[in-house]
Formats: sequence, structure tokens, C-alpha cells
Amino acid sequence: MRLAGLASLVAGAGSMAVGEYISMQAQKELLERVLSDARAEQRTDPNAMTARLAAVFQRAGVHPDDARHAAETVAQHPEQALDTYARIGLGFNPKELGAPVGAAISSLLTFAAGALIPLLPWFFWSGTTAVLISISLSTVAAAAIGGYLGQQTGKGVVWSAARQVLVVAVAATATYLVGRIFRVRVT
Repeated sequence: MRLAGLASLVAGAGSMAVGEYISMQAQKELLERVLSDARAEQRTDPNAMTARLAAVFQRAGVHPDDARHAAETVAQHPEQALDTYARIGLGFNPKELGAPVGAAISSLLTFAAGALIPLLPWFFWSGTTAVLISISLSTVAAAAIGGYLGQQTGKGVVWSAARQVLVVAVAATATYLVGRIFRVRVT
């Protein structure tokens, strides 16, 4: 059980880290491409950026004449125009495109910590005792995480804790059923 748990922890944490890295890197490269294309368009057709900025300002509720004037003012400074267009028009900060390595490390450590909680009892006990302690620790950890998220998001501590426990219970039940299908004994 310990070996299977550790193997799953390493495989899952590694998989999460690699997935997070690839996802963040792809997003970063896409945003860099958007900025590069906008920068190139700025050089070849400065009026296009001015028109885009005016449209962005109008969508934000600025009167068309004022939006055009603001766009012309901002467009006089190409990097400021690009920054404004990215932030307001496209919804991202061009100076913070993400850190794929940091996200991967965070994902790896978070997954590993979460996977270690139900595994810990198996280092000290076996059989029914380990199962019950593992379930108890997992339930408490899930409720604590859900409660914390509920407090932070304003969705309600109890509701978020219960939802988190339910999600973990469904995943654990699915894992248990797969084990039963393959006649895995827990010792």
C-alpha cells in the first residue's frame, strides 16, 4: 500500500506539474504572440491601434469623441498604447504573462501534500486501522480546505467545506471501486 501510494503521489504530482507547465507556457506564448502582432501592427498602421483604443474606451462607456481624443493621446506613446490595449481591451497585464516553472513547482508541491495526507497512516498502521485513519484525515483536510476557500470567496464556510468533502468522497469511491474491480486487497 505504501509503495502504491508513493508511486501514485509521484506520478500524480509529476503529471500535474508537467500539465501546469505546458498550460502556462502555451498561454504565455500565445499572449506574447498577441503583443508581438499588436506591436507590428502599431509600426505598420498606427491608426489601427488608435481605432482599437477608441473602441475599447467606448465599450468602457466613454463618449465617442472623448474616446477618440483619449486614444489619440495614448497612441502617441507606443508602449503605453500597447499596455493600455492589452490591459483594458484584452484583459491581461503584459508585464505579468505568467511563470510556467513557478506554476509547475506550486502544482507539484500542492498535489504531493494533498496526496500525502491519506497515505500517512499507512506508514504507521495497516488494515482497517489505516483505512479509518486515512479516511478521517482526508475528510478533515478536505473540509478545512473547502471551509478556507468558502471563507475567502464569500460562498460560505459550511457549504464549501461540505462540497469539498463530497467531491473528495466521490473521487475516493471511484478509486475504491476500481480497486474492487481489479480485486486489489488493502493491507
